[in-house]
Amino acid sequence: MARWFSDKRPIEHVPVTDRGLQYGDGLFETIAIREGTPRLWPLHYARLARGCAALAISLPGEDELSGSIEHAIAASAVPKEHCLVKVIVTAGSGERGYGRSASTTPTVLYGAFESMPLPASYYHEGVETMICRTRLATHSAT
Repeated sequence: MARWFSDKRPIEHVPVTDRGLQYGDGLFETIAIREGTPRLWPLHYARLARGCAALAISLPGEDELSGSIEHAIAASAVPKEHCLVKVIVTAGSGERGYGRSASTTPTVLYGAFESMPLPASYYHEGVETMICRTRLATHSAT
């Protein structure tokens, strides 16, 4: 079972009042870890920062979040050379209703998970793909 952390401490639960659970008020990023290092970390952090800015959610600084990811990898029983880290940022606990005050304290959760390597044949022979014809919804806030 994966371990989840917040502020470099293991957590067992998230309050039911968390806006991420109540309203989906947050975002997440899944990051591939190779040889103990987050792949494409600057791009992942930039995307988290853009998403948090669009949702008006505070995001920890890049160094702080990077240190949290390193902690999750070190403290979890996953292969350090090939795993995944998931970072979830929500607007935190707050009042009921879709609107929220700007004073909420965000919830930042992160955990390391086992990842299975892709078969070597995918790299040598390729994979079959298709074009998805489903339209992506656009949100007025972005």
